[in-house]
Amino acid sequence: MGEETITRPGSAVAVNKLSQAEFNTRFSTAWQSTQEEVNNRFKVGQKVEALSSSTTKDEYGLFYVGSITKISEDSSLDVLFEDGSTEENLSPFFVRPFGREVLYESGEVIVVDGHIARQGVARRARLLSFKSSPQLVQSAVMLDEDGAPCHRQIPFEQHQVLCLSLVMAKVDDASKRSRFLIIGSGGGTLPMAMHTVFPTLVDMDVVEISKDVVKASSQFFKVQVNDNLRIHTQDGARFLETSRPAAYDVLLLDAADPETPDCGDSEDGLEVPPPQFVEPAFLKGAVRRALTSDGICVYNVIAGRSKLVQIAHLFEEHFASVYVLGTDPNYFFWGFVKPKALDPDGIVEMIEAMEPLDTLCKHAMEIINSTEENIGDKTLLGWFTVEQFVLLCEDPTVMV
Repeated sequence: MGEETITRPGSAVAVNKLSQAEFNTRFSTAWQSTQEEVNNRFKVGQKVEALSSSTTKDEYGLFYVGSITKISEDSSLDVLFEDGSTEENLSPFFVRPFGREVLYESGEVIVVDGHIARQGVARRARLLSFKSSPQLVQSAVMLDEDGAPCHRQIPFEQHQVLCLSLVMAKVDDASKRSRFLIIGSGGGTLPMAMHTVFPTLVDMDVVEISKDVVKASSQFFKVQVNDNLRIHTQDGARFLETSRPAAYDVLLLDAADPETPDCGDSEDGLEVPPPQFVEPAFLKGAVRRALTSDGICVYNVIAGRSKLVQIAHLFEEHFASVYVLGTDPNYFFWGFVKPKALDPDGIVEMIEAMEPLDTLCKHAMEIINSTEENIGDKTLLGWFTVEQFVLLCEDPTVMV
């Protein structure tokens, strides 16, 4: 009997009709070449950019800054990241020599060109952070081949989640735009994506308290104002308090204070948003007054377990229907002025029917779609009624 023939049609490497021996030889040679490349490319102590192992299979994954602490015989790498966390046995495919370039520094704001993996492949991306916590990237936009921001992609899942409000706010009258208020613009990824992909659906006021953030978003993220996208440089709470009644169909709160410490393991800690936004009088007054009779309010929250329950009850007091979309560590509280029945399957169907929202918000949709599976795994990821969310939060075996 002759040797078995190896046929791999469609492979990225055209290896057709090789004998097993020939295939083994080629594989061995390629593996040796890979090891030599790793040894030539990386050294212990070298500053690098690397993916966290938890994001290597995600649609998008941010390359964080770290340094190599070990190179194993199998060419895998151990990396110590800036925030003190570590990764062991990372494939060299997910590590690259440090190549970030600082474009802008002013006040608390820093803008750099770095890398985000798209389906596992490193792509250039522009990142906005606060100097107090540079490893916590607030906004990101993918760059095209010419190095220009591409607003038809949303790399971060928290912005994808907020973008899903488009399907909730879709109106029957095609000539009517939904009126959005977005508090906290960052690099403007969310409003620019919404305006670019759905130019006829929304009319937006975007409020950002930091002049440095507004300047960076205009100069480096190419946020462009027009008749349907207006940027206001002022305090978001004050803007909301002075808005005319029933001014907005949708309120999206994505505000952060760079001076606020990480809530860590504190059960009562609140990292995002600033505390005044979760005062009962503020929701009852400024928030509800600014929304239309069928309005929607979405808060991005990072907080301890007890604080999450407190905010859930607060939303229950002021909205007819309340849901929570958990993405870890961000929890998105959805308040509907009118009663609204929404389950994970129904939301996914709505998203899929509104092309290209399903592509734009793919990761957020996958989280919603896996709600039942995540409940079984005792993780607070997915779309929950407020009653489900509170029960899960109060269960100490569920990871929050």
